[in-house]
Amino acid sequence: MTEDFGGIDYTDEVALHIPDRGVYLEHYPETDLNVGGKAEYIRILPSESEEDISQSDDEDIDYTDYSKRELEAIEIGRKILEMVNGDESRGIDPTYVLNEDYDPNRPESPDNPRYRKAEYRDINIIQYSVKKINDMLRIYEQMGIPYYVNDSEGYFEALEISTLISVLRVIDNIQQDIPYASVLLSHIGGLGETELARIVGLSTIKSQSLADKCNLFREGYRESTSSELRSIAEKLDRINGLISHWTELRPYLSISDLISRILYDTDYEIFVAAMPEGKSRLQNIRKLGVYARSFEAGGSVGLLDFLRYIDKCMKLDKNLEESRGGAGAGNVVNITTIHKTKGLEYPIVILGLMDRRFRFRNTSGDIAVNQDYHLIIKKMRLTSSKVKLKKGSIKEDIVKLLDSREERAEQARLLYVAMTRAKEKLVMVGMGREDAPAVLDKCGSFSDFVNYAIDCSDIHVS
Repeated sequence: MTEDFGGIDYTDEVALHIPDRGVYLEHYPETDLNVGGKAEYIRILPSESEEDISQSDDEDIDYTDYSKRELEAIEIGRKILEMVNGDESRGIDPTYVLNEDYDPNRPESPDNPRYRKAEYRDINIIQYSVKKINDMLRIYEQMGIPYYVNDSEGYFEALEISTLISVLRVIDNIQQDIPYASVLLSHIGGLGETELARIVGLSTIKSQSLADKCNLFREGYRESTSSELRSIAEKLDRINGLISHWTELRPYLSISDLISRILYDTDYEIFVAAMPEGKSRLQNIRKLGVYARSFEAGGSVGLLDFLRYIDKCMKLDKNLEESRGGAGAGNVVNITTIHKTKGLEYPIVILGLMDRRFRFRNTSGDIAVNQDYHLIIKKMRLTSSKVKLKKGSIKEDIVKLLDSREERAEQARLLYVAMTRAKEKLVMVGMGREDAPAVLDKCGSFSDFVNYAIDCSDIHVS
């Protein structure tokens, strides 16, 4: 970063430097254990996500069924498991970190080690945002990695809450395709993606709602000679019976009591308790009941009003508080945003979603504003045919260029913050192209910045 790019005169006097070896060894004594090391950059190229990665040792996994975010989560999950458990097949030992309980006044021994094996709680995944990452969280759960999402704005995106809200939406109106599909594919519905695809594929009237397609499927294949189709019809009978029962109870129960009835009829709390961070997930469910009672206490008693209130909260990013561990959450991987890590340090940092494209301010309107170059308004000119046209100007182009440059500078400062949060180990993971932009003003993601720096410094990346 320079005064022109980044707004910081990043000279040798203020830059971070590798300490003298003697000073370094005072804090990190030499050892044969797998500690610290150089920063790692795991770059998942498009060819890897489609072909190379499918030739991995995990022969039971079909990587073509995964999205880019899920593939990135798989790579992050592998790295976490490798650091915590090691990888004997590849001759990689577990990662060790400084033991915060080491007593320098006692001899170093197995009971008083200078280094200890890294645990999940030592690892922090830092991303620009932790919204809409349910697909990545699902991968971590499947890999058996406990995690804690440090985001007070992620309540409605929690799997257990989004599922219950979908059930409430279906009770209110079963003709809503997306909530109904969400319920069917959840633990409450019990259907798999392939089974749902069979229902939709065998439908002869494509314009029907998903609920109508399911009803016709139930009636048509309830007595089918195919055990597979009959099993799907039985699952639909069960979930449809529950939805009909809840719909009948709706006029007589409060929203909180209706939620309690759903949990009682489906044993959903037992399923949630068995998930990673089960206790905090159960707290989230109980909070939903508490918020429903508070909403009803304000004079609104309708389910539709409650759902509209939730929609408004989600639209305005005014989410309810999510309960996911926090301090004292136990041995879990912490997932947080860059903004929330300012001033903090962690033993191991994994910087994810590095290929996220920067979002530049929309300057396509009639007015462009810059704090240094005032207000730019497009002029109107009248053509010979008396048609008014908007006319741009060089000043407008300059303002747009300055705005994009300021946004890139801000993103460069955020990347600096994220990379300097690691005390002992930094791992960067991202999907994207291998070639670096020719100039900084063409960088559109954190990955582009790193690729540009690598290209300029001739650093070799395997």
